[in-house]
Amino acid sequence: MTPIALQLLSLHCYPSFFTDLVTAKLLFKCLGVFHSFRIGESAMVRGLPIITIARNSSILIGDSAYLVSRSRNTALGVNHPVIIRTLKTGATICIGSHFRGSGIVLCAASGITIGDRVTMGANVVVADTDFHSSDPDIRSSMTDARHAKTAKVTISDDVFVGMNAVILKGVTIGRRATIGAGSVVTKDVPEGTVAAGNPAQIISSSVEN
Repeated sequence: MTPIALQLLSLHCYPSFFTDLVTAKLLFKCLGVFHSFRIGESAMVRGLPIITIARNSSILIGDSAYLVSRSRNTALGVNHPVIIRTLKTGATICIGSHFRGSGIVLCAASGITIGDRVTMGANVVVADTDFHSSDPDIRSSMTDARHAKTAKVTISDDVFVGMNAVILKGVTIGRRATIGAGSVVTKDVPEGTVAAGNPAQIISSSVEN
């Protein structure tokens, strides 16, 4: 038997492939009963993501999304499954076509909009909320979450976000920008630039537009 034939018959590869197909179909079929969840054609998952939708909020995922929740399916591994959550009534998460993400977290209390052909490296976090009040007295109370500051996040077309980066509330990242690995983005990043560091700063122009 040739090496190619051996590779094609590999039991290490194919069971997970078929499991992923079944997982994707079942997950998206179950979520599809909610009018607040939509996913485009040809979406693929590797491992089971965590998706939760608050009442009267929405999650929209474009065509050909690729979501990796298992370490063996990505070079760097992932700290946890993909997590996509709306946290409050009226919140929206809208992801464009050909999105790719491994072990990412998207949490929206207001709104997160991601353009087409965006790639996010392992364990990227995007959150449009502080989750807690900055006032320690409120933070210790039952009303803490209601006082957390929120502001929408926009990530434009063709953006690349490096592994372990964190994108915080109110940020807009322009098209074709690159965010360096491990960066903490607290301010807008202009189109076609590279930003890196904590807090992230513009360090150079990006690839040719």
